[in-house]
Amino acid sequence: MVSLSFASNLLSGQADSLPRRLPMSLPPAWPEILDFFGTPVVIEPSQGQLSSDAGLLPVRQFDQHIGLTRAFADALDDPATRN
Repeated sequence: MVSLSFASNLLSGQADSLPRRLPMSLPPAWPEILDFFGTPVVIEPSQGQLSSDAGLLPVRQFDQHIGLTRAFADALDDPATRN
């Protein structure tokens, strides 16, 4: 029943009287300076090439080079591909 009363409040314009949240201020994330046993370590984003492949691109390239996945796929018996 709560959702119905909320909807009726919206329709009647009473929702405007609800308190609003203040905008949140976020501190800048970079550069990050960490203390590593008394030595400051600075972490900052790289301007280099970024990828979203989780580092699997070299694995895929190696697999294509040695043909492991292709050999595995060729060894599977798939009746749908028979002529």
